[in-house]
Amino acid sequence: MINLKKKDNLNRREKSERTALPAPRGPSPSELDWWPGLSDVDKVSILKAPLEDRARLLASNHSKSIEDTLEDVGDRVGIPVLDDFKIPENATRLLPLRIIHEYCCLPIEGSEDGKISIVTVWPPTNRMSRWVFAVSGK
Repeated sequence: MINLKKKDNLNRREKSERTALPAPRGPSPSELDWWPGLSDVDKVSILKAPLEDRARLLASNHSKSIEDTLEDVGDRVGIPVLDDFKIPENATRLLPLRIIHEYCCLPIEGSEDGKISIVTVWPPTNRMSRWVFAVSGK
């Protein structure tokens, strides 16, 4: 005869001994330190928005057009703003669809040797760069 109650107690003990994972970290206002003059509340609300909405929120915060805001963002982080670019036919061979969707980015033609050039709606983070390297090796 099997004592199911004893096994159940063991499972409860094992569950209680497991360490809980830390809560997911929300966006830090310091991620927008390159844009001075924003309050921490504004920074967090912009960073919590989907990538494709961030420039619009930043533009509305400063009563500027999205185009002017993107130019300012590019100047502040040192990344050129491209109006015209070509996407290679095999874009998903260079960068998986999951990464393209997650980070709202696309590989573009004209990459340097050993690197992937991408176009994105928001400045890339270290995390994005690590993921692109992890899945592409470039």
